[in-house]
Amino acid sequence: MKYALAEELFGAVMGLGAGETDELVRLVRPLRHMSDYKFDSYGGYGAGIKFLETLSIWLNQFNEDEREVALDFIRNDLVFLSDREIQHALSLAYQDLVRPALIRRAAGELGVDPWRISTVLESIEFRTLQRRTMFMGLADGARLDQFRRANPALVHDQFSVTAEPPPRVAAGLQGDLAEWLKRSAPGVEPTFCHFVLVDDFSGSGYTALREKNGIWSGKLHHVRKALDQLVVDGVAATGYTVDVVLYTASEAATRVLCAQLRAAGLKKWSLSVVQVIPDSQLVDPDSPFAELCRRYHDPVVDDKVKTEAASSTAALGFRDSRLPLVLSHNTPNNSVGVLWENTVDDPRSSKKFTPLFPRHERHKADR
Repeated sequence: MKYALAEELFGAVMGLGAGETDELVRLVRPLRHMSDYKFDSYGGYGAGIKFLETLSIWLNQFNEDEREVALDFIRNDLVFLSDREIQHALSLAYQDLVRPALIRRAAGELGVDPWRISTVLESIEFRTLQRRTMFMGLADGARLDQFRRANPALVHDQFSVTAEPPPRVAAGLQGDLAEWLKRSAPGVEPTFCHFVLVDDFSGSGYTALREKNGIWSGKLHHVRKALDQLVVDGVAATGYTVDVVLYTASEAATRVLCAQLRAAGLKKWSLSVVQVIPDSQLVDPDSPFAELCRRYHDPVVDDKVKTEAASSTAALGFRDSRLPLVLSHNTPNNSVGVLWENTVDDPRSSKKFTPLFPRHERHKADR
């Protein structure tokens, strides 16, 4: 019954009459499958809210001749990463990206070829290097609790939920490391020599690391200062190395971050991404859908956070990122605005736009 009502609403919005059942089935069937498989689980939906009904309300805001353009984008171009897919990327991060780098490094210390995996993994050099690695969350999207459970070779005492741990927490982790080294590798300096900074997503790379008028800022800049303080406190080794690990990132963000790490002089920092959203997936700025994004964009969402140092509008996403992306727990502001812009309850808005995937704002200009 609920599907019948949702399909009836969808058919009415798309202008399908009672005799066009075959066309309705052609349009609705793949949407129903994707709703059951992914879209209905979106974290921004409240209790009882489903995708197909939300889609109908969203489409009804466009002119009749524009609805097919919007629907075509949803059916063919939208990239929705489900919670299961993010969990899968999370489970691959250490095994496919971090551990191979540790193996190569330990192989160099042993003086053996890195393809001699068993020899390296059984060595005290590798086990010591693995234990002297600290994993830090750059944001709550890092899901470090799930990361740790997916990698039983790692222990609780090498994880910090924040990349700027308080002195008491850092000292506690260092003390546990010292106890392990005393038992397993006497004589090794009891400090963390490698840090893995984990986050779920980067759409532009701008908020992570940027420079303006010779002054660096951003999340990674603050972490750099915190790690340098850990050296002073005797928690981190003087020549520590860092790997920034992202579960998902745009290809553009990957380029920007790699270039910014070099420009900032962070030679011992590297970037690893599990799932890259390629440039080929970006919304064409000259396409009919991009024009639709501009036409229905509401300027009231253009606060300083979304438009800083790039353009005066977030119609195609923060810094014109043009992403067609939705994450299961939230929609990035790097994605095109018509997916997430919500002005229906904003007294300043004249458009009162209802989003398809409501976004939870972490940064607000009025706070």
